[in-house]
Amino acid sequence: MRERFPDAPRRRWVSVAPDALGRDLPLDSDGASDLPGAGVFTVITPYGERALEALRPVAQRLLEVDEFGVFQPPEDEPPDGVDPPFTPSYVGPLRWDYDAVQIIVDTDGEITGPMGRTMLAILVEALAAAAIPAHVAGDCPDLRPRLHCDDQ
Repeated sequence: MRERFPDAPRRRWVSVAPDALGRDLPLDSDGASDLPGAGVFTVITPYGERALEALRPVAQRLLEVDEFGVFQPPEDEPPDGVDPPFTPSYVGPLRWDYDAVQIIVDTDGEITGPMGRTMLAILVEALAAAAIPAHVAGDCPDLRPRLHCDDQ
């Protein structure tokens, strides 16, 4: 890509599927999806191993994104009597092969539009910074059987 399009901004090398947040949650929605696959992102690229290396360091940042799409660092405590906004509880080990990387975030079965958009932005920025052309989609169950678990 760099040789063919030297002036193209790296962010343009990464596309996002319209249903990346789930079949029933458009990217511009402020609603929520609780369908199976909520919180699962699949990065399709011919550079799977490079994508794994680029995404591994940012995967844990997804845990700091609250339901409103705002970063909530773990050390931020809300005042007494105020419930903190919902944030995911776990990011599973990345699953990958040479054509894709899958990130599974435990969002308790529901993801909001603002949360999902912020998470997508984190993933897109990491891929763009590493100059990896990719397409970010939602859950792709057909890929799961061939993906290997990242042990790091």
